[in-house]
This record gives sequence, structure tokens and C-alpha cells, in this order.
Amino acid sequence: MRRTTHLFFDLGGTLVDLRGLAPAMEREILAEFPISGAKARGVARAWFQGTSAATSKAQGASFRTGIVLTGEELVNALAKVGVHTSFETAVESVRRACQAFLPQAKLYEDASLRVLRSLRSMVEALAVVTDSDEYLVRPLMSHLGIGEVFDVVVVSEMHRSYKPDPRIYQAALRDTSARAATSLFVSDSVTDLDGAASVGMGTVWIRRNRGVVSEPPPGTVVLNGLPELLGVLGAGGIS
Repeated sequence: MRRTTHLFFDLGGTLVDLRGLAPAMEREILAEFPISGAKARGVARAWFQGTSAATSKAQGASFRTGIVLTGEELVNALAKVGVHTSFETAVESVRRACQAFLPQAKLYEDASLRVLRSLRSMVEALAVVTDSDEYLVRPLMSHLGIGEVFDVVVVSEMHRSYKPDPRIYQAALRDTSARAATSLFVSDSVTDLDGAASVGMGTVWIRRNRGVVSEPPPGTVVLNGLPELLGVLGAGGIS
């Protein structure tokens, strides 16, 4: 077994339950645009899924910040149901939806502050690597009370790179003075884990969605919840 010195976490979907974000956008759409309830729900779902797909493609010269990507995807989702709006209006709608989501945001039950503190005590550093913008990440972590646990927060906006681009993982390793060989990247996303594995990091898959059929990178530790990671670290790390 190799000792794990550094732990890196995806934020949304791994630690933070994002299921309330699409409903917040649905309410915003209903309030701002001439659209029925059923269509608003569909637009919100298309916006959420479209943003996820667009993020992984917005690398290098194609990079746009999260607020730009989400604004573009809202314009596209609305247009598909015959509602046309400006990019500027869409961006303001996204900001309001995110602000409405923030007070109700919560950690997954297994990702409690107690568990995170226990994990922090077992390694040299704990870090977050997230595909988001500073305007959202810092208030979100403050609201959840987890800012104190993490030594480093790596935000895509600052490094102009989204997972699974190797550059954002390399930036995280530099910022924490970590070696990939003794680091673990923890995520609910197989795509994110593929990026971490590409730079030599160990990978841990938290299976939030049982319907996912994708295969994680070879050697990935598959867990049902974060408390199980305490046992992995207690045993010395990963082989």
C-alpha cells in the first residue's frame, strides 16, 4: 500500500448536493419568461445538462468562465422552446437562480463536517478542485461551513481549465506541493477521475448515481460514501 499524503475533492455532486439547482432555475424561468410550468422544467433540465456537457469542451482557446457558459446554455435552452432572450438577460437569470439556491445548498449526509475533519487529520492537505467561478464557490463553501477544512481551493476560473483537462489537476498539485503518486482524487464523476488518472493521481469513485454505467479508471477505489474513505486511509492508502 502507498501512503496517501494529499486528498483532492470535486465539490458539486461529490460533496455538495446540486439537485436543488435545476428547480431554482425553473422558478427563475417561470418568473422571468412567458413559459408554462412543464416547459420551464424542461428548459431548466436542458440548461443543467447542457452546461455540464459544454464545460468539458471549453478548454484552451475555447475556455469561457462558468457564468458565461451557463448564460449561453440558458439562451440555447430557451430558444428550443421558442423563447428568445439576450445573453445579458440570461446571465442575470443565472445569477439570481444561483443566489436563490445558495441558502438551501447542503452537503450530502455522508460528507459531513465531522467526516471531512477526520479525513483532514489523516493527510498533509485537503483540497477542492471545482469547475466553477469564484463568485459562487467562496460563498457556497462559507454557507456550508467547510472553508476551514480545506487548505487549498482550486477554481477553474482562475486556471482557465475545466476537468478532465490535465492542467487543472497539475495546478492543484502545484498549489499543494503534492506528488501525484501519493495523492487521491475523489469524485462522483468518472470523467473527472479520468483526468486525475491521466496525471498519475490515485482515484476514488463515490457512486452517487447507481444508474451510471461508465467504467472508472483502472485501479479506482469504488465507495458508497465518504466514511468508507476513512477506512481506506486507515489501512495505509491504496495499492
